[in-house]
Amino acid sequence: MRFLLLSLCLMLLAACSDSVGNDAAYPRRTAYPRVPALSDSVLVGTAGNACFELSADALVSHPSPNWLDAEYKALGATLHLSVNWLSSAGALEAAYGNRRQRISLNVGEAVVEVSSFTNSCGFGCEMVVAPEGVATPVQFIASGPQGCFVSGSFVIAGSVEPADSIRPVVDALRAQALLLLNTLHSCR
Repeated sequence: MRFLLLSLCLMLLAACSDSVGNDAAYPRRTAYPRVPALSDSVLVGTAGNACFELSADALVSHPSPNWLDAEYKALGATLHLSVNWLSSAGALEAAYGNRRQRISLNVGEAVVEVSSFTNSCGFGCEMVVAPEGVATPVQFIASGPQGCFVSGSFVIAGSVEPADSIRPVVDALRAQALLLLNTLHSCR
């Protein structure tokens, strides 16, 4: 009797084992699609008399001479950028105050990362990144020689939840903002 019971248990264990090469499907966690990498090729974008580099994957349009929209279809996002020429320090200070307030309203209470630097052409740059739950996750302001004032915002189309599926998009947009700000210069 023990032998029969032991044999039966061994057969059941063998039947439940996956060591025979069983290719049965198992439910897995939901996986989010990978974000396609943008091309390493760049194009020179212009707005007003400001020039900068963007990914060659961006579809660029000019709603007006001092505006540039760059659609990143692979990322589901669009950059809205404007350039103004300010004639005084007071006007520059007011423009910075206005844009900082707009950025603050766009991110709400989200946790943000702020970085500031000066590029090789003398443009003082500020970038604000909200990595989770914000439709405008990457925004920036820059000012340079001769009163050039540049502001931009990347806007994600569609849902920004769950945050872990959007994080790779935000990282790609951050890289695009850094490319733009590091190559920003006056075309005058």
